[in-house]
Amino acid sequence: MCVNGFCAAVVGKEAHLPDYLHLGKPIEITNASLYGYEGGLFENGKPIITEKPKLNLPCLSSLTSDKFVRTTDLADKTVVNMEDYTFKFLKKPQDFIVRIISDFLPHETEIDFFEEVKSIDFLEGVKAVDDYLERR
Repeated sequence: MCVNGFCAAVVGKEAHLPDYLHLGKPIEITNASLYGYEGGLFENGKPIITEKPKLNLPCLSSLTSDKFVRTTDLADKTVVNMEDYTFKFLKKPQDFIVRIISDFLPHETEIDFFEEVKSIDFLEGVKAVDDYLERR
């Protein structure tokens, strides 16, 4: 099982995003596209899609990059995962990935990322995964 609780950036201004995408909220990724160093799609050019959500969390599609995503035409509510290779394992029905929201793109003011994430409480995400494991 690929459970991953790292942080993710969400495209959009915080004031315009729904509550479930605010700082510290866990989400489940059910559809991921992978981008390489030059921004080209790899993994045979196809998105990786899980069969169905596993947790009682909001579900979003995502893209991940081994370099920071530089495109500016990403849709609001797109989840962006940087420096992440775990999606290549998201191919089995039992796999799922949880992300904790830590960031919003684009920022209206300059931020210190490490200061920004200090206040995140991961307990809600841990509880969601724990509940899932107890149900199995």
